[in-house]
Amino acid sequence: MVRPDVKLPKAEEVKIFINNHVSSNRLRDELNAFVDYFWADFLKAPAARFHHSNWAGGLAHHTFNVMRWIVKISGQDAPELWDSLVKVALVHDFGKLNCYMVNGKGNVVYNKSAQMGHDFYTLFRLQAYGMKLEEEEFNAILMHHGGWSTAANDKQVDAGRLARFLHAADLIASGEEEEEHGHRG
Repeated sequence: MVRPDVKLPKAEEVKIFINNHVSSNRLRDELNAFVDYFWADFLKAPAARFHHSNWAGGLAHHTFNVMRWIVKISGQDAPELWDSLVKVALVHDFGKLNCYMVNGKGNVVYNKSAQMGHDFYTLFRLQAYGMKLEEEEFNAILMHHGGWSTAANDKQVDAGRLARFLHAADLIASGEEEEEHGHRG
């Protein structure tokens, strides 16, 4: 199912956002290359099966919303984290590219071969892609669902400020998307 009523963010729009909020030239180049390579896939993928943005392109819509919200809520409290905040917001659901797909009938289906959970699968795919993560970035992706995260009971994982900002931005973006487009899309 496609949502013609939703304007999906184009790669250029995402790259402008990155360029305006990431201070490190190296990281800007790395994130822009990631967008160049994968954004077309984000524009086809759903963000979920039954919840927010569960339609083709929903992953791009949700990801960009999380990016905007993470900068908005961190505001002046954490400008030193903006590089990492934008990075984890962009890639936090990367593993969903293979977890959820839209079938020929327009329904979102779950890929049973990606059973490790999208947070772990995201980390696996980022490693395969060659993106390096600092420990706090790794933990933020792993814990971006807060108490519902796959690793929530693992006392060895320190959520930290980055994870709390990502979790909050993800919750706000998801809630906003469900309000705008209804729970099932």
